[in-house]
Amino acid sequence: TLLRHRQPQKAARASKNDQEHTSRAVANGCGARGPGRGASTRSKRRQPRHGQHKSGRMAIYCLDAGAATTRVCLAGEDAPRVRVPSARGDNEQTPQTPSSPSRGLAPDWAAAEEVWLAALAAAAPTVDAQAVVITKPLLAPERTTRRLRKFALKIAPRVWVCEAPTLALLGAGLETGVAVDVGATAARAVPVVDGRAVPHAARAAARLGGDALDARVGQVLTAKGLRFSSKKSFFAAARKVKETAAAVQSERRPQLSLLTVELEDGQSVSLTTEDRLRIGEQLFDGGGIDAVGLHELVLAAAVAAADGAKRAKLLNGVFVCGGGSLVDGLPERLGDELRKLAADPDAVQIRAGPRRQDAAVVGAAALAAAPDVEVAWATADAKNIS
Repeated sequence: TLLRHRQPQKAARASKNDQEHTSRAVANGCGARGPGRGASTRSKRRQPRHGQHKSGRMAIYCLDAGAATTRVCLAGEDAPRVRVPSARGDNEQTPQTPSSPSRGLAPDWAAAEEVWLAALAAAAPTVDAQAVVITKPLLAPERTTRRLRKFALKIAPRVWVCEAPTLALLGAGLETGVAVDVGATAARAVPVVDGRAVPHAARAAARLGGDALDARVGQVLTAKGLRFSSKKSFFAAARKVKETAAAVQSERRPQLSLLTVELEDGQSVSLTTEDRLRIGEQLFDGGGIDAVGLHELVLAAAVAAADGAKRAKLLNGVFVCGGGSLVDGLPERLGDELRKLAADPDAVQIRAGPRRQDAAVVGAAALAAAPDVEVAWATADAKNIS
């Protein structure tokens, strides 16, 4: 009605279908601005839109665009609704999906956005986006932050782009500590002081990441005589063995036993205690001479970030997250090794939640829903956003 009063001549010539389309746009809160982001033809792909959905429901979407997996949940939830592959490594683990910004490579942004849109739409197809929280890797270039913000503003009128390690630590209830993310491409130790990451003190090691563990699993499988028809099947088998059998030495858990793993291609492999430890121990021996182990990585980050009482507080809040942190016995072993190196062994405390592989997106969901947390939302009209 508003549009017809403003443009009486065009309204008179409009067809019945055009009038119905205009009415729908006004009902969605987009008519006064024209098509805009919320009423474009692209929104017909079941992606979240601006305005009110016919169900009347709106929510804050949380998106973690990780190096290997994209996770989506809504604010206030404690587990992802959607997990989909988000990166295509050189090893062809997931050949249909693009490289993500988390890998530190030049990503295929168009293909990456397709993956993210599909994940967002699958998470809650009948709920509109009131705002979007999206994660980014630490030390991501400003152009990456701008591109992520631009993408999120297509979905919702407000967006918050934040470092994944900071979200993981804050979501665990810690304002000061070290986020230890054992991810697909590398293991990273990121100190966070009073809710802010300390970029210059962060440490990373590619030899401690999931890809390096996959390579170690490949050595074990090859030594046992297993053969695979393609790289895709090889890495699928390596990933399954890593997730179910990898372990590290720890005096705090029962003795390991022989384990048989059934692979997706019908083969099976029996892994002895030595085989299982050979895979996981790379996290602490670094996979070579003069290589840095996970415990040394964490201590180096804490030392670079602070000294004295502040350093002790950092080591008191070591939070382990990422898919690689699920290796059997890793949190206990990390604590034991850090206590051997720390000046105050009693100050070291390791925290590892049951869903630590999803810590970043769950942390984002917790902060976005917290009534006492002020989020620095960015909008399309804001300038010079920090």
